[in-house]
Amino acid sequence: MKSDFTLAKEELQRIGIKRVAADFYAEPKRKGSVYFVKSPATHDKTASLALYPNSNRFTDFANGNLSGDCISFVVYVKGCNQWQALKELQESLRRQK
Repeated sequence: MKSDFTLAKEELQRIGIKRVAADFYAEPKRKGSVYFVKSPATHDKTASLALYPNSNRFTDFANGNLSGDCISFVVYVKGCNQWQALKELQESLRRQK
């Protein structure tokens, strides 16, 4: 039997980083094949946190190129740990079904 964490990661791969960003932080703006939002670490005038839908990863260029996956994104913008982020993501997925 797969763990909650593994099942959630599989579901997050399907829905993608762009939707996670929109649900948990801000609506991303498209620039070419990449989407951007403002960094939660700085007060950007222009968006510097890049979302890569093809790999479901993000990079915040305003914060030392911090990067990660969908769960890491929620950890970053919410200031919580991975377990709390996973629980919030699972709740969000349940509400949307």
